[in-house]
Amino acid sequence: AFVTSSIQMARFQAILQLLIVYATTCVVFASVAKSTGTEWYYNNWCGAGHEYLSDSKCAKLFPNALNREWTCGVPSKSAPSANSGFQRDTILADVSVDTTELASVVTDPDVNLCVILTQRVADASAPAGVALYNKYLCAGEYSASVAYEPWSSTKVFAMANAAGHLRTNETQCGSGDLHNHKFGLDGSVTGKHGPTQLADLATVICSYDTTAGYSSNSLSSYFHDIGWRGRINDLVQNWLLVNQNNDAEQTLGGNYGEATPSDLTLDVTSPTASSSSATTCPADKDPWPIKFPNYLSALSAGELVRRIALHREIPKELKFPGAEWIDMQNILYGAANSTLFPGQAWGGMTADTAIYTQSGVDLSNLLTKWDQDNNSQWRVFSKLGAGYSSDRSRGEIVSNAYTCLPRYEAGSTTAVGGIEFTIAARSSVAQDSSLNKAEDKLHAAMDKALQYVMANYAV
Repeated sequence: AFVTSSIQMARFQAILQLLIVYATTCVVFASVAKSTGTEWYYNNWCGAGHEYLSDSKCAKLFPNALNREWTCGVPSKSAPSANSGFQRDTILADVSVDTTELASVVTDPDVNLCVILTQRVADASAPAGVALYNKYLCAGEYSASVAYEPWSSTKVFAMANAAGHLRTNETQCGSGDLHNHKFGLDGSVTGKHGPTQLADLATVICSYDTTAGYSSNSLSSYFHDIGWRGRINDLVQNWLLVNQNNDAEQTLGGNYGEATPSDLTLDVTSPTASSSSATTCPADKDPWPIKFPNYLSALSAGELVRRIALHREIPKELKFPGAEWIDMQNILYGAANSTLFPGQAWGGMTADTAIYTQSGVDLSNLLTKWDQDNNSQWRVFSKLGAGYSSDRSRGEIVSNAYTCLPRYEAGSTTAVGGIEFTIAARSSVAQDSSLNKAEDKLHAAMDKALQYVMANYAV
């Protein structure tokens, strides 16, 4: 009887321990992943139909609370020393890029990868009262300088360009205080659903939603119609790569394989216009829809994502020309009050179904250590790209992401450390029409790179 009781007790204790672990896991998952305003994502955007670490198991995590005015809470430091490799925010031409440190970590020749580490230094004279210092790490010189086809990852740049064009270059957008600058990505247009927020279309592009009857590719062409393909290509040459020789032939302005939706107008309605003023901007459609190839280096792609996420903190010359913070908010988060996706708070780049960065930093386990009280001040803004090039006979996957991970002590709402970075990575595998090998390579490379920067730069 004693033996039987001991066995039963051991089994009971084992089962009890499993239940405790399960309950703890569920609490963490519910408070982080299934936060308010994510129902549309879990019901419609993730699941078995996805590929390429594109959340087929609905494992994506979201912060527990949404604040669209959020800023990264990793605490400010004193200005880093000159030999640290961190440099104050400046144009790419003046940036010193370390191409050796990560080269020993990411050794796969089929992968291009760069990481931009960011430190904040309090400075009353700087934008938003903080100066940004960055350290640029690329896995080999080819990651810094060789341009590649970035696929759909560039769609967010088309949206940022459209915002800048709407606010500064339109010929018919209102008059007086409504001229140009009142019209941007916080506006609405008209389509088959009636009034449709441009920010909801940004969410379709990033989430690959199909419930609204639009495609990510066709809407990206629509934003090019608003922003003009020649304008975004000029931005690459004369703004991003200013003072540089463009030996890598980096260009933007290519379409994404589908025509613009025929139902969407180009008449943009401002949400801030008064009833006594003209409220609609008949935007000028791109008159010369010349397609420029989409080609960027990992360094350039990462820098563009960083400039979107950190629009408020970067110097004026680094901001997307003409665009305002409200435009970047709508790219990062989608619509504040969505009409296409009622109740979904996390849209835009937060709704990207790629979870490469989440996997690389082991986010679920990290949050149980760094954010035990659910301060929910972390963020991942990302955009996936993938495709098979029949011309080059290569399967490729791209992931670009900005990430902020503050670290807290239990019982405190003030971060004591953490890490802030932007990563851009591309894998390219010959004859990989299924993209399975490309996925494995990108996953492995990003895991290695992110584990390295977490171990060596997180505080």
